[in-house]
Amino acid sequence: LPGRSPQTALARLNRERAAVTSLLVTLDAHINACAPVSRLPPELLCRVFSDLVGLELEDRRPVDGFPSTMPWIRLSHVCRHWRDVALNDPAFWGDLILPLPPQWADAILSRSQGTPLSLSGGHFQYTGKTP
Repeated sequence: LPGRSPQTALARLNRERAAVTSLLVTLDAHINACAPVSRLPPELLCRVFSDLVGLELEDRRPVDGFPSTMPWIRLSHVCRHWRDVALNDPAFWGDLILPLPPQWADAILSRSQGTPLSLSGGHFQYTGKTP
């Protein structure tokens, strides 16, 4: 930008980039909202998610870099709508395969909202209610 110091020009360009990025995120959200799958009721999406998670847990291989013990994470990264549905369905957080990264324990217990948990891994299996 002529007549401006490099630092001022860079700061302005970074602000403009942030504004454009924010606009693109908003446009993507509106485009995604128009997709037929975005109009499915959350209860139906939860059923589909549950079936997909079950299939991935049976397969037991990492998919797209996510450990086979955390298939629900991959679903929550598809779009904002799917993320909201997945994060707000307590049943989605009830069937867990160990080992899980320790940093996930609090979030999982919080999101399960008292739903009975089923924990398994190796020769270990536990089914019970969360505190």
